[in-house]
Amino acid sequence: MVRRVAAIVARGGAMAEAMADDMPDTAAGTGITSIGGDIITLPASMSFARELQIRSSATLRAGGDIILGDAVTGMAPGGASQLTLDSNAGNISLNGAVTNFAQLTLTAAGIALQSAPIQVSSLLLNGIGDYVLANTDNRIGTLAANVNGAINLTNNASLTIGAVNGVNGVNGVFSTNGTLQIETLSTHALTVNQAVSGASLNLLSGGDLTLNASATATTGDMLLSTGGVFANTVGPNVLTTPGRWLVYSKSAEANAFGGLASGNTGIFGTRLADYSPADITSAGYTGNRYVFLDLPPAIVVTTVNATSSLSDLKSS
Repeated sequence: MVRRVAAIVARGGAMAEAMADDMPDTAAGTGITSIGGDIITLPASMSFARELQIRSSATLRAGGDIILGDAVTGMAPGGASQLTLDSNAGNISLNGAVTNFAQLTLTAAGIALQSAPIQVSSLLLNGIGDYVLANTDNRIGTLAANVNGAINLTNNASLTIGAVNGVNGVNGVFSTNGTLQIETLSTHALTVNQAVSGASLNLLSGGDLTLNASATATTGDMLLSTGGVFANTVGPNVLTTPGRWLVYSKSAEANAFGGLASGNTGIFGTRLADYSPADITSAGYTGNRYVFLDLPPAIVVTTVNATSSLSDLKSS
């Protein structure tokens, strides 16, 4: 069912709009608006000040901004609800937690921001806008995107870059400022099962970082960091960049390099938090590099009178 209204505004804690007969069902007296199976289309901006409950699936489509002022919760059994927010000429503001959805789809022409977490099974990003989704309580299972702006996403759970509703991986981020940064916190893993691309590319994993698909930076550098194991199952050409790539990890011995050779001496005994890409450049290290937290295993040469340790090893 398509519900077309002229405007939706918040008045006295209740929803009001130009055509009362077209309003979605409202749970009277509870401060909660309940929507199920609806497509709500507005020619201008759309703002919800009260909590929304999505009984099954819903699409909120606006010609201007979409502002969600309170929590939005999927109510279908097993977390099967789906929510689409489509702002084809404006911004998206998520000021309440978005939780318990099988799929959340965001389309922004301007910028999408959040001040409360997104906790959904899968997230799909579309449109020409930028996405700053860096809330440290985000819990997203699978991410896919086809956008023409920058993406900065933080996740406090293991994250897979995969396929969502026919979109494979994270692609189309080709603007000059289109930095793609995806970070998982704590010891949560980041797994790339579908190709990723951005003007410049940062993949930061608190746990293991596994590349089962390629990664591309179209105009800038590439930074990969893992607090655990770096694993490349693709092969020597898994990373493509006109600049340089840096891969930070814990131990050279634990990694599965997959034939990805830097062609340069590895850097040992440091990590991203203490030794940034700018620091590496300032120290005179050029080109692609592996950076390891652990020191390399010593090679011990025993002679008649002395024992020497050689630690200036090259990485894989």
